Parts: sequence; structure tokens; C-alpha cells
Amino acid sequence: MGQAKENVNAIEFHLGAGASIAAIKNGKCIDTTMAVTPLEGLVMPTRCGDIDPAIYQILVSQKKMSSNQIDYVLNNEGGLHGICGDKDMRNILEASDAGSQRHKLAVEIYIHGIRKYLRDFFFHLEGNVNALIFSGGVGEGSTKI
Repeated sequence: MGQAKENVNAIEFHLGAGASIAAIKNGKCIDTTMAVTPLEGLVMPTRCGDIDPAIYQILVSQKKMSSNQIDYVLNNEGGLHGICGDKDMRNILEASDAGSQRHKLAVEIYIHGIRKYLRDFFFHLEGNVNALIFSGGVGEGSTKI
């Protein structure tokens, strides 16, 4: 960008098999969509993204699931796969365009999360954003997303 990194504010979108967004102020990351694990934040191909923590108690009491079973489902069977049965954004977009309501819902939820964090991080950076940076297979390869 022709500037010292200390002068750059940006929002970085890594959108691929994993997905996260970072707010960068004066060249340093000041916030990210992930927390202790990648479960928090954006919906991913198999990870649930932001979800009410009470889901654990609900699944234990109503579905009689163990902590390990819940962890497995949230990390491996949730996210886009849990919504529409597919993990590959190319397939999801194709099925959505062909009229699949489940695939359309998956795309809408995915984009909603991106917009939500873009809004939050833009506000956090007080509107002073020099660049939006996209990486990952979806971030670099999908103009629709």
C-alpha cells in the first residue's frame, strides 16, 4: 500500500475451509472473530460459528449427548454441512443458484456473519479503514461471497 504498517488500518477476511476476520489497527491485530477455539465467529464448512452456549445443556438434557459428542458435532457436523449437507462453497453456491432452499439458507447465514463482523470491526476502527483484504479459497475465488 506504500505506507508503513503502523499507518495501516484494515479488515482481513480469511474465507476458506477455516474462516475468520481480523481488525487491524496501526498494523496490529486488535480483534478477531475467533476466541479460545475456532468455534466462535463465522460459520465454517463444518464448524458452527457463533452459537448460544446453552446448546450444551439442551443437547445433554434433551438428546442425552455427552460432552465429547457435542464437541464432535459442533466441530465436524455443524456449520454449512449441518445447514445444507455440503461443505464445499462452490457446490453450495451452485445448488443455491439451482434453487435449493437449504443451500440458499447456508449462503445467507454465511454472508450474514461476514457482514455482521465487517460492521462491528468497521465501527471498532472508527471508520478509518485503508483496506479490505481477502484470502483463502472462498475469499480469493468467489465474487458472489
